Amino acid sequence: MQTNLFKITALAKEKHPHRYRLWWMFLFCCALVQNCVCAYSLLFSQTPFSEQNIRSAFATKYPSDTAKIQHLQKLAQDINAVNPDLTILLADSSLKMARKLGLRREIANAQRLIAFGEQRTGRMATAMRQYVEAFNTFQELRDTVGMAHCYNGLGIISFEQKKYDQALEYYAQANTWFSANNILDRQSATLSNMAYVLLKKGVLDSAENTLSRAMALDMRRAKDTLAFARMTFSEIALLRKNFIQAQYYGETALQLALNTKNKVVETRALNVLGLTALQQGQRAEGMRLLERGLQTAIQAHLAYRVWESYQLLSSTAFQKNDFQTAYQYLSQAEQIHDSLMREEQSLAQVILEVQHERQRREQETTLLEERNTRQVWGMYGLGIGVMIFLGFSAYLLLLSRRVIRINTALKAEKAKVEQQKNIVDEQAQEISLINQELERRNDELSSINGDLRQLNKALTEAEKNRLQMLGVVSHDLRSPLSSVLLVSEHLMQSGEVNESAQKLLLRQSETLHRLIQLTRDILDAAQQELGMMTIEPMRVNMLSIVRFVVDGFQETLLKKGQTISFMQHRDGLEKYWLWADERRIMQVVENLISNASKYAPLNSEILIRIAQKQDVMRLEIQDQGPGLSGEDKEKMFGYFQRLSAKPTAKESSSGVGLAIAKNIVKLHKGKIWCESELGKGATFIVELPVALPVAAPILRKN
Repeated sequence: MQTNLFKITALAKEKHPHRYRLWWMFLFCCALVQNCVCAYSLLFSQTPFSEQNIRSAFATKYPSDTAKIQHLQKLAQDINAVNPDLTILLADSSLKMARKLGLRREIANAQRLIAFGEQRTGRMATAMRQYVEAFNTFQELRDTVGMAHCYNGLGIISFEQKKYDQALEYYAQANTWFSANNILDRQSATLSNMAYVLLKKGVLDSAENTLSRAMALDMRRAKDTLAFARMTFSEIALLRKNFIQAQYYGETALQLALNTKNKVVETRALNVLGLTALQQGQRAEGMRLLERGLQTAIQAHLAYRVWESYQLLSSTAFQKNDFQTAYQYLSQAEQIHDSLMREEQSLAQVILEVQHERQRREQETTLLEERNTRQVWGMYGLGIGVMIFLGFSAYLLLLSRRVIRINTALKAEKAKVEQQKNIVDEQAQEISLINQELERRNDELSSINGDLRQLNKALTEAEKNRLQMLGVVSHDLRSPLSSVLLVSEHLMQSGEVNESAQKLLLRQSETLHRLIQLTRDILDAAQQELGMMTIEPMRVNMLSIVRFVVDGFQETLLKKGQTISFMQHRDGLEKYWLWADERRIMQVVENLISNASKYAPLNSEILIRIAQKQDVMRLEIQDQGPGLSGEDKEKMFGYFQRLSAKPTAKESSSGVGLAIAKNIVKLHKGKIWCESELGKGATFIVELPVALPVAAPILRKN
């Protein structure tokens, strides 16, 4: 609706200039009335969050312990956007009381509230554990509303981890459950969250449509959704360079957030207003708003928002050539990012534990079903046996007279039976001795198998610890190396050193770039071995990626006198779109072009061919180097492998680039291989599917 108003305004300005001011006055009055209505609704529908009210919640006498638990949880729900630490305190108090009383639904609800507060403060692993326990309880109770709250929280965790497709799946399922239970305010909130994810994915039109649906559901309440939606509208307008709309929506969202004391929306609104001011050339006002957003996030203990604010301030200071301030903000951002990365590693471990627990439960369920099936068939067999027994008894009654006649013949056979019995007893004794020997050997084998399992477990744990230590060391080295590189480049740009020092600093910067690349390769290799490397597909252009990487190699190619030639279609970028992780595919192209440049002769040509064949994007990189032997082809995609060919300019190599490239292509369901003859160069070929890969959710949906 707001977009249509601005279109009508532009049309009025063009056709009726003399009525333009009257139209703006009418719009201003409409906005004023709308904001007054929203403010009135917010002021008289929200619970006051004073310290006195919180203390009275603990001191008040309630009709029952259950009523007290529910009141504490209501307070925790109301203040989760104002003070997450206080939310955790209230929810934890209600959790202890609920456990004493054995109230399963209240226990699960308290765990959900604790998880919500923990994720606000950046403790994602703890939040994940609480959400999983709460979800399992709600699932056993068949409480779809509680399950929807848990899925909404899991969507927020996935969003903060930048797993946008997975976040959309969680939000969509939560929205379905809220809609089925006719909970309009929570349905509106999940739609607003989906719109924000679509905004981050760059699908602006879909984000606007989803926001309109959310606001249509929540206008009668005007609680959380209106402020969040206005903030999202502001970011969309900023991306479209419509600064008037961006400022209007941002200021409205900020005022609504201040009225409701929603620190999350307040921080984001301040950041959007700061960026709007900076893009309009108001540097002082922009920095003031960004710093105010940082202080708000720090006061509310919002870890991800603090990290986001430090990054924005560092980038802004760097653009103003204030390198000292930029370095200070960057250092703070790196410290917070390191803590969040450690939390993400813990979160990955929690996800693995959840998956193992789910598999264990599925196995137990399968065993119970098999046991029940056997019992049913046993009952059927017993019934059939009883029927057979009754029939046989009747038959025996009929044959009783005949049995008397047969007894004489049986006496004659008795002697033979006794003789056969003795033989059977001797054989049974021999079988018993054999069975005892087999049992003794089985015990020995079981003992040996147990020792082997323990040894295998110890070796697996040692390998896992080695890879984790390698990843941690590589990650911890990257931050100081980046800091030293920033100082070196700052000194080179300052002009305060002589020419000799400039050469030393240039050599130092090149060395630091190689070290940072090496640590990144080692970190990627460790993540691959641990199974922690993931991809975030989006719609990207393969030709643009290759051109961007080639531009970054121009200086290296110039030093060796090498050139790169393209073979492509003549119809622009249209035939090169596919769904892939842009950063990972760029890493594959960098490794292949770097490999070709290293082994190609000086003053030679490197040929790149790109083409789409049906549903596959094909990339070929051909060099005129010494080629690969049969032994090189067998081991070239392994970790830390050294090939027989030597770099033409004695460049260094970590030995993991091709292995990382192969694993990234494998994650995209693609293929990579090399065609080469010794002495005739090499051609590396990558084929990637054009379609979008499907991401698997963490929890099973019912």
